[in-house]
Amino acid sequence: LEPAAGIEADRKLRRRALTDDELAALYRSVRGSRYERCGLAGPERAMLYRVAASTGLRRDELASLRPASFRLDDEPPHLLGAARNTKNRREARQPLPAALADDLRTYLAGRQ
Repeated sequence: LEPAAGIEADRKLRRRALTDDELAALYRSVRGSRYERCGLAGPERAMLYRVAASTGLRRDELASLRPASFRLDDEPPHLLGAARNTKNRREARQPLPAALADDLRTYLAGRQ
């Protein structure tokens, strides 16, 4: 099926990926926030946003992650998404950038 004529012209919001500078500004802003959202303080939300932006995981997939989901000392560092939480119902092995893996090692130390 072809899209209805004029849909693109009527679109109010054009979606686009954030630039690296915009992502960095978002992380800084959230990290310094004094507000709690969804049970997460600013630093926790900033880390969650970094993982989301680096992996492309969906909300429910992110919510299912636990410290045991991260394989930070493997080569390459990655996270494992349980099959029950992924869209295609298959275990997902998602690589992580080295800088994020380094920050996650510190962030996850001692967390359950």
